[in-house]
Amino acid sequence: MAPAKPTVFTVLEDDTVMEDGKGNTFLFTKLPTSQYRPEEPRDPLDQTRYIVRGISPLGATFLVPPHWHPHTTEYFRVFVGSVTATVSGKTRTITPADGEFEVPKGEVHSLLVPDDVYAEYGERAEGEETEKKKSRMLMTLLGKGGQIGELSPVQALRLFFADGDSYPSTGLKPMDIGITYLFGGFFGRTLGFGKLKGAPEELK
Repeated sequence: MAPAKPTVFTVLEDDTVMEDGKGNTFLFTKLPTSQYRPEEPRDPLDQTRYIVRGISPLGATFLVPPHWHPHTTEYFRVFVGSVTATVSGKTRTITPADGEFEVPKGEVHSLLVPDDVYAEYGERAEGEETEKKKSRMLMTLLGKGGQIGELSPVQALRLFFADGDSYPSTGLKPMDIGITYLFGGFFGRTLGFGKLKGAPEELK
């Protein structure tokens, strides 16, 4: 499916453009924080404040399964259309009128853009190093570590373990951590299962 032409977003000179094979397109900002989010006030709708911008055309479903980050607060903004966000069991529809939507660290959250909604949305975090790390993780997940097929559960958990700030949610956080350490850490990193040759060195 060809990506829809953005109605708000533009592809910046240093962007990395990626597709997920389901029709969604993602633009990863590579400009240094000092350039794209300076201290002086800027238009809150400035797309360059966000490390990744997503474009979900009609006919394409975008789903981020439930997960949580123990150390990072995330900020989302919908520029066009709507995104359904579930945070700590409470679901709401986010639109451009809502402004920036904060997901505090430690809160289990998921995102959904159904196939009957066109949406453009952005995500950011606080701190240049945090954003760089997050960007590498998201790009590796989207790019499947350089492989053609989908990531196996062990490969995905291996990435979560290497990232150190992402856990899939089962409903019990101690179990989330245990599963990630067992399958991603022990079977993945220690025994060598699920290695992704195309992943950044720190995520292999």
